[in-house]
Amino acid sequence: TGTAISSRAALHMIKSGRIKVSGKVCIDTKLKIDTWNQAISLDGQGITQEVPLLCQYHKPKGIISTMHDRFGRPDLQGVIPVEWRRDMHPVSCLHSDASGIVVFCASAELTRRLRRNLQESYLVQCALDKTLSKIKLATHFQALIHNQKTKWAGQGLREVTLLDDFKTEETKDHNSIRLRLIISSNGGSDISLRKAKKLLAHLAAPIVHLHRVQCGPVHLSTLPVGDFEPLFNHDALSWATNSLLQNFD
Repeated sequence: TGTAISSRAALHMIKSGRIKVSGKVCIDTKLKIDTWNQAISLDGQGITQEVPLLCQYHKPKGIISTMHDRFGRPDLQGVIPVEWRRDMHPVSCLHSDASGIVVFCASAELTRRLRRNLQESYLVQCALDKTLSKIKLATHFQALIHNQKTKWAGQGLREVTLLDDFKTEETKDHNSIRLRLIISSNGGSDISLRKAKKLLAHLAAPIVHLHRVQCGPVHLSTLPVGDFEPLFNHDALSWATNSLLQNFD
């Protein structure tokens, strides 16, 4: 309604049956409500929250990373509260066969600025050819992206790191290994990510699964798969503030 009410008045409204949650009358004053995913109404009128500046979503595999898919496949529009959909913009896309963090911004201009000099971190599972060692793969990757004479240089690929916390799984022809891949991009990471996929395939280590764990300074942390939540932490808000203050050519 736009008018602040006291806790006592709110309790009276609940006990009087004036509040509905997801279309059902709620008289339980201790009920935990998911305010981001459940519709709340007072006397039949919806109570809406202000659109947050930044949100994050833990995207599962199979969701198309666009706000509207013309072929009717599951897309990002379906994960955002209805009243926020026209305001939200994904800062960086994530392929449908990948999972991980997707950051949304409620300002088109800020979204454009956040995409500039964006750094992202991915956990990558690869099927490594048994003729190639893990160390040799990482060494070759680093050499190719930093050698200015190769076509892989200057593509936004920063580094690849072997992760020791992943048990190698062996098959007849391949070892399954996990890498941390860091990408920097100017305007969106999609091109850089495609280059990384091609480079790993070129090195006989095609990607089996891709999971984004960081977008800018925002870490996925413990957000469950499929959940969507506003970002109010210091790192996220500082990222937004600094991007607005920065002058780009």
